[in-house]
Amino acid sequence: MRQTIETIQNEISQERLLSVISRLSAYHRMQASRGYRAAADACIDLLKSSGIDAELLEYPADYGLTTMTQELFQAWDCNAAWCRLVAPHDEMLADYSAQPIAVFQKSYPCDYRDRPLDIVLLDKGSDPAAYEGLDLAGKIIFVRNDFNAYLDWAVRKGGAVGIISDYVVAAEGVRSRHEMWKVRKYTTFWWMHDEPSRPFGFVITPEQGERLAALCRRMAPACPKAACYVDAAFAPGTFENVSALLPGESGEEILLLAHLCHPSPSANDNLSGVSAAMEAVKVLHDLIERGALPPLKRGIRLLLVPEYLGTFAYLDTPENAERIKGGLNLDMVGGKQELGYGPLTLSGVPDALPSFVHALGELVLRQINDEVPGFSPSYRLPRYNTVSCGFVSGSDNFILSDPTIGIPSPMLSQWPDKFYHTSGDDITVISPGLMRKSAATAAAYAYLLATLSLQNAEEIARQMVVRLPQELTECAMAARREGVPVSYAMIKSTQAAIACLRSLEGYFIGDEQRQCQTLCNRAENAMRGILAAVEEYCGDGAVKLPESRGMGKIPQRLYRGPLNVLDGYADSEEKREALRHYRKELRPKMSDAALAELFCQYYADGHRTAAGVVALTRLACEGGEEEALLGYLDMLAMLGLVEMKSLEDRND
Repeated sequence: MRQTIETIQNEISQERLLSVISRLSAYHRMQASRGYRAAADACIDLLKSSGIDAELLEYPADYGLTTMTQELFQAWDCNAAWCRLVAPHDEMLADYSAQPIAVFQKSYPCDYRDRPLDIVLLDKGSDPAAYEGLDLAGKIIFVRNDFNAYLDWAVRKGGAVGIISDYVVAAEGVRSRHEMWKVRKYTTFWWMHDEPSRPFGFVITPEQGERLAALCRRMAPACPKAACYVDAAFAPGTFENVSALLPGESGEEILLLAHLCHPSPSANDNLSGVSAAMEAVKVLHDLIERGALPPLKRGIRLLLVPEYLGTFAYLDTPENAERIKGGLNLDMVGGKQELGYGPLTLSGVPDALPSFVHALGELVLRQINDEVPGFSPSYRLPRYNTVSCGFVSGSDNFILSDPTIGIPSPMLSQWPDKFYHTSGDDITVISPGLMRKSAATAAAYAYLLATLSLQNAEEIARQMVVRLPQELTECAMAARREGVPVSYAMIKSTQAAIACLRSLEGYFIGDEQRQCQTLCNRAENAMRGILAAVEEYCGDGAVKLPESRGMGKIPQRLYRGPLNVLDGYADSEEKREALRHYRKELRPKMSDAALAELFCQYYADGHRTAAGVVALTRLACEGGEEEALLGYLDMLAMLGLVEMKSLEDRND
């Protein structure tokens, strides 16, 4: 394994990595737009120029269509847009031609060049009661927090025609509003149908916002005026994936995935992932072509997608998912850590989809971290911060690793991301050295998984045994915090680790599979011995969960792929009320509701009781409150997405 990784790492080019980011960042890559298609075509050209077979996969984009659980929308293209203060003085506030991010993406067209609009400052929060009697009809509102909180009452009901926003997302210890003083936030409407109010919006910097707010207060009750223009159009269209394949001996594949979308420049998010994945494929192609690496047993597929949308569309064809044995999602992997970007993080796969692939990724990253000698030559150190952790959602890996999809895929990513979703995310924040590390990690991971040998399988098994004590210790601590019996938690954790270990056997056939089973037997015995020792010290002897009211039911998912947005399934007043009740009364009780909801879906497989689903979710996602989790399952049942079976109906 070590020699293979060194061979790959030595081939990675920092210059190529930066060149790809620089070239693609010029494209305004909104999903289902001309700019995205141009960037996709550029990727095809780059891959083909390296001798790699690549193609553009096209899918329809229109209202009323879905791909798996994802609603679709119309294509949107913008030719020009600007907002200019014309009274009491002349000042350009936002100009699409200078910064495409200066307009709310998916704004409706407007022409107020000769009919300037009053700018009304809404600086008392988003509660409409604070603005009782205020006339907003035919005016443009200036908001300083998330515009979505104003959309219904101020625009749809109040008659405001547009929005100006200087909102940026601050994060303690990561970035303050002042640090974002001269950047604009990526802001977009997400229309899933034609919106009757047809609003538009413009983004200004916090620096501009402070001046404009002071002007509004100084002029009150009069208002500043702005001329606005948006030349944009919605229409049925298409969205595209870039697909490339390094063929292997079998029909099985390993996936490298990154998302190509986002406004210009969006360099770290996510052109760093795109560039690293493309470099990984190019390097492997070249090394195999000249015989420096043996041929692939399994093919390696590169997939560049519009985030979520393209992944759902590709996997909507079950045969595509069935070919793929494992993957790696690359999302934000090149930000300069000296600017405040977080560690390069390898996050794992959920226990609901047992796999050894996270352990393989850890072994690869550990070797790539051996970059420079330590104070003593007996050990080596990394030049960049890295970390390995459990499953993290928030990118396309939450789709790939869904048990109904079955593609175990760790994620390589960075968080925090200093200039995430702002105009500050440009080529200057990219670290060439970190990009090289990320590309080498992706290439080595994909190649080793595509050519898995018994020798490497044994290294992976040892890695899984060695890390089990720490996993059990953390599991016991989480169980105590959540009020779950400790022994139950540790048994479940060990069972999950053994299932991950045993997934190695599926990568071999014949005599090699029998040899793999033997080494897995040894590793499993070691794991069970570790469990016994840790349980004797940390356990509580209680392995049964109390059955709470209604928790003996068996939830069975009736859909394939995870849920992203639920509103489209609430097609009656009764269903809408169930969704409103859950969101208002139950969801706020969970500290990480989005992750808890996802784990609930993963575990609702028609075999586990609701008690089992809730217990496993609470262990996987601390802060998953029991009543809220049960309410979530009941709400999914009300929406027709989950069937609640009795114990007698369970299909074992």
